[in-house]
Amino acid sequence: MFLSKYLSLKRQLRKIVEPCSKFGPRSRLGKFRNRKSKKEREVIKRGRDATRPYAVAALKFYNEDTPIEYKLVKPGFTKTVVLPTCFLYHINFTAKDANVADAQEELFFAELTTPCGVTHGAICVRCCQCMGPRGSYLGDKMNGCYICCTSQLVQHPLSGGFTRGGDGIFLTDL
Repeated sequence: MFLSKYLSLKRQLRKIVEPCSKFGPRSRLGKFRNRKSKKEREVIKRGRDATRPYAVAALKFYNEDTPIEYKLVKPGFTKTVVLPTCFLYHINFTAKDANVADAQEELFFAELTTPCGVTHGAICVRCCQCMGPRGSYLGDKMNGCYICCTSQLVQHPLSGGFTRGGDGIFLTDL
């Protein structure tokens, strides 16, 4: 009696499982496994929206000194630190040549400050550097930056030129 119920259940399970497993790892449930949830996508979008004004200001600063005019493709990650006199931001973003239709995206790093207590307008770009084509960056991602060592999301230029921080004293290469 027990064996017949077991075999009956096994056949019923096989009917349910086989249609899913014949497609391999992308079964009915597996095809959604690697997708971000709606909440995760919303958090990423809000982060990029918050970074956009800083990326626009940095790109405007960069375009003043170069013959190539870049346009913003996508704002990236940002790291903020509060100093006694200002907020310091390290950001990444991608941009490409505005005059070339199929231009390659390039990764940029920028350091910006805003005075403490000021909510709008007073963005000061300290440096903005192009780090080459997106995805081809080699080297130490942090490049000795103590400010960003906790997040490790912002890539820093190998040539320096930004405030590194460390041991309670904010050192700078500028």
